[in-house]
Amino acid sequence: MDEAKLGRTWALWSPPGRDEVRSPCPALNTLANHSIIPFDGRSISREAIIHALTRPDTFHLSPKMATLFAAGALKANPAPNATTFDLDMVDKHGFIEHDVSLSRDDIALSSNSTFSHDRFRETYGFWAGGRGEEAVVTYDEASKARYARVIQSQKRHVEVGKKVVYGIKEAILSYGESALFFNVLGKDGKVQL
Repeated sequence: MDEAKLGRTWALWSPPGRDEVRSPCPALNTLANHSIIPFDGRSISREAIIHALTRPDTFHLSPKMATLFAAGALKANPAPNATTFDLDMVDKHGFIEHDVSLSRDDIALSSNSTFSHDRFRETYGFWAGGRGEEAVVTYDEASKARYARVIQSQKRHVEVGKKVVYGIKEAILSYGESALFFNVLGKDGKVQL
């Protein structure tokens, strides 16, 4: 891992340009936009992603959890015995991206890789800050937002005659994302918006 090329502070930020790649995961994209992992989103080593995920000032994941995520990311690289991955390699439906995202459309309905202002506006509407109250999200509101997205997604799929893909794997991933959101940004069961 070339530490000299990796950001050491959140103060570094730049949006991706035409030559950079990103994933459907806002957390990974944030790490790249801040140069905590390679800014171009390419050739991310196992060591680099584990370091980025375990840093106390990022996601502060346990080394075991970060190692599990790193192993999965490396499997996204189609090259045999790959030792790096690019962010766009994990942009496969059912890999880390899934239907019923809080910020993306479902693959059968629109782009599942890019941020959807409409989906996020719906999510935000379930959070206290979206209703003009104290600008925090509680566990209860996060759960309601997630469940509302399940119902909205199912309804939209029925309207166009398509099937939503949301089984136990997707439920675990999606509720795990909410738990990570609270782990990283929350305190005392609340996330300040």
